[in-house]
Amino acid sequence: MTPDSELDKIGVKRKGKMTYELVDGSVKEYAYGLVRIEFMGEITAGRVIFGEPDAEPLLGVTALESVGIMVDQANKTLKRLPAIPLKKFKNLDQQQVNPEFQNDAWSYSLL
Repeated sequence: MTPDSELDKIGVKRKGKMTYELVDGSVKEYAYGLVRIEFMGEITAGRVIFGEPDAEPLLGVTALESVGIMVDQANKTLKRLPAIPLKKFKNLDQQQVNPEFQNDAWSYSLL
């Protein structure tokens, strides 16, 4: 999230709207756009939320994880992971799973 005026200034176009739950529990709809995100020498892409004029710029955990950076809660720092983990999906419905993985309890490939 970043102030909408800042995103307008750099030419980010609104692509849609989503409803978000804020820290105080309230629910609000915000416009979002798609951007290239660069930080700590890494590049990713993702959604950016057009916030209120006084919104504090926030970078979400999804953007961080997509380039292998995690938040170390104990030390309140960012840590670069040695590798980006690929997570497994639990097969809840075997009919939705690629037949090659039908007998596995876990699968990387879902149809």
